[in-house]
Amino acid sequence: AVVSTQSTGELPNKLDSISPASSAGLMELQQSVSLLSATLPPEQFLGIWSALADLFQQEFINKIIFKNRFNLAGAQQFKTDMQGFTGIFLDHCSPAYFSALTQHIRVLSQPTETVRLWQGEGLGNPDNLAELLQEKDISLSGEAVLAILKLRTDV
Repeated sequence: AVVSTQSTGELPNKLDSISPASSAGLMELQQSVSLLSATLPPEQFLGIWSALADLFQQEFINKIIFKNRFNLAGAQQFKTDMQGFTGIFLDHCSPAYFSALTQHIRVLSQPTETVRLWQGEGLGNPDNLAELLQEKDISLSGEAVLAILKLRTDV
């Protein structure tokens, strides 16, 4: 499936709200996490939310990012939706907890020019990307980055 918010691949003027398809699920998840937090002893809640957050993070990477294709607008919308998702858990952890998901999304949502540059630099040797990735504070391997960039439909 291609994740796109516009057929042209251009960014809309404002892309700062969670998509309607994601908002209902995020609200329900927020309510469930709040209920668990209020009713469970802290050590039990910590075990449950961390297992849930880990599961969601891996599923988003494996089943959404790597099972779809994105244009820039779709990648940006996914980024916004995932900020809503991680925000649910930020009362209980630091943003670093979701670093794997964040790194994948940061690569996926790079501007088209950056995607082309990185693909060109990584051609033949993914290790050539190391310096460019370091500049953007991305710690994924060159091979992982190139696999993510292949998911973009607008380059």
